[in-house]
Amino acid sequence: MLATALAGCGGQEDVPITQTTLTIDSSGAVRYEIVEPFDRDYYDEEELARLAREEVSDYDLRNGAERVRLEGVEVSDGMLHMVLTFDTASDFSHFTMVSLTYTTLSEARSLTTGADVRLVDDEGVSSTISGLDLDGDRHVIISQEPAQIRAPYRVRYRSDNTELTGRNIVTPLDEESLPVVVVLDK
Repeated sequence: MLATALAGCGGQEDVPITQTTLTIDSSGAVRYEIVEPFDRDYYDEEELARLAREEVSDYDLRNGAERVRLEGVEVSDGMLHMVLTFDTASDFSHFTMVSLTYTTLSEARSLTTGADVRLVDDEGVSSTISGLDLDGDRHVIISQEPAQIRAPYRVRYRSDNTELTGRNIVTPLDEESLPVVVVLDK
């Protein structure tokens, strides 16, 4: 299966991907693995792959470079597994029209999105981005996409609307409590 085969890529924990997931590597590149029910009544797998290739091609043409890639489309057991990769979180945001930020804690403190989200650590200590007494060079992920997030480093703090499902994996508790904010150890 496509999603399972790619689950360990990029230095992430080797946990199979069974739901829509954003995997961010240390350089900020994004792998977007869409896992959702597939209704063949509307279109078939080949048509979906063709449409996705066209959207990727149009985006890259508008931006003058290959910044998005369609890695694969597969339908198995009534589930769609589509993998797209993006050079940056900004490319993800522009392509999907859903905000995703990968930045430093210092820069995150100046943003309005996610600034007042309640964060918790492993021991239940809570804070906000502005209230954290941590080095400003740590990385922060802020996502409006209701997807599991696989980070390049261990999670230090996460928004209280998520659960920690691995040392570097955060899963939203529901699709309504956004944004998801993750502060990393590096």
